[in-house]
Amino acid sequence: MVTIAFSKQEQAVIEELCAEQALSQTALIRQCLRLYQVVHLRAKKGDELAFKNRTTGTVTTLVMLNGPMLNPDFQSPDRSPS
Repeated sequence: MVTIAFSKQEQAVIEELCAEQALSQTALIRQCLRLYQVVHLRAKKGDELAFKNRTTGTVTTLVMLNGPMLNPDFQSPDRSPS
């Protein structure tokens, strides 16, 4: 059993994602851990993670130094600051 304390901003993101995907908080965190594990293992092999815009064809590569970098102050372009 693990107890994690999230900031208000992090909790709001969790609740938003749960509502959008009809997931429990536990299911969302498990899904995040599985995704992080895949990203971490691929990064260790030298792979890059990129997103391709289906409309424009633009490819954005995420920079990973010693594994995925997490920025607690990151604001998605789709979300305005609260």
